[in-house]
Order: sequence, then structure tokens, then C-alpha cells
Amino acid sequence: MSELAEKMSVINESEQHALVGRAFYFNSSGDFLGEHGDGDWIMIAESTSDPGLHISTASEEVIGNVMTTIGGGIGISGAIGVSGFQGEYANAYATHDNGQVSVNYNSNLIYNGNYHDIVSILHHEHYHQMTQGYETTWLQNEYQAFIYQINHSSFQNVSDELREFTLTNYSNLHNSQTYP
Repeated sequence: MSELAEKMSVINESEQHALVGRAFYFNSSGDFLGEHGDGDWIMIAESTSDPGLHISTASEEVIGNVMTTIGGGIGISGAIGVSGFQGEYANAYATHDNGQVSVNYNSNLIYNGNYHDIVSILHHEHYHQMTQGYETTWLQNEYQAFIYQINHSSFQNVSDELREFTLTNYSNLHNSQTYP
């Protein structure tokens, strides 16, 4: 056994989490309680020792509270709205006239409840909020938001599903651009 221990490399806690995963706990007010266990899901609970409920089962108000906490942590200003527009891939949007960011509680984003996917999508919407009022076409702004999202370090932790969705949309927008 000691021979095996000598040959095996020691990994730190963040590397363990990357390999094994963990859950991210928030209370119903949206306060971050900590990380615990396995998985990359967002759980709603009163403590990290409480098994909690998956975010997809939470009310719109609780989802909004959690999204606002996460969004505030990455620089999004204002409360994040929650709406139930149809379309599983319509994850979130930023209103161009006032910069309000909203998430779709009918989307795969909330259904899957993957913390890293949510952070990545919120970075995309944060780009729209930061560029509010710039004189570009929707197509150009959306393309730039995908570049911002993909180049952000949080993108390395997203699910395969979101990675494929994002890269496909980026590619489609890239190919539809016209250059002088």
C-alpha cells in the first residue's frame, strides 16, 4: 500500500471537486451557503448538511433570488428576472432598452440546474448588459456575446450539452456574418 501511495500523485481539493463534483447550496433568499457533496447542481436548502431540493423544483421567486446572487457575483447589475417563455433553448435574455437580465424557468438551464452552465449563460447576458446602447446589429452583438462567453474561464466547466449548444450557435453566427 505504501508503494502505491508513493507512486500516486496527491491532488488538491479543487482538483478533487473537478473530478468528483459537488453541489452548490443556496437558501430560499438566494444566500450562498457553500459547496458540499457531489454533482454540479444548485440545491435549495437551509444548510449544506440538508439534502435540499434541486433548483428546478423551486418557485420563480427563489430561482430569481439565486440567479440574482450568482449574477451579482459576476457583475450583473440589478435583480435577475424570471419568466416562463417557451423554448427549451431560450435560456436567458437581456432586454436591450434597459439591460434587465432574465432567465427562463422553462429552459434546460433551470431544469438541469448545473451551476457552471448558469454562470456561463449569465456571463453571456452580462456582455449584453455591458454593451447596452452600443450601435451594432443584434447579430453582431450576439456573436460578440458568444465570443465573450467562450473565452471566459468559466466556460471550461460547462456541461457537454451547453458546450455543444454554445459552439454551434457561435459557429452559425460566425458563418452568417458579412465582412467588408
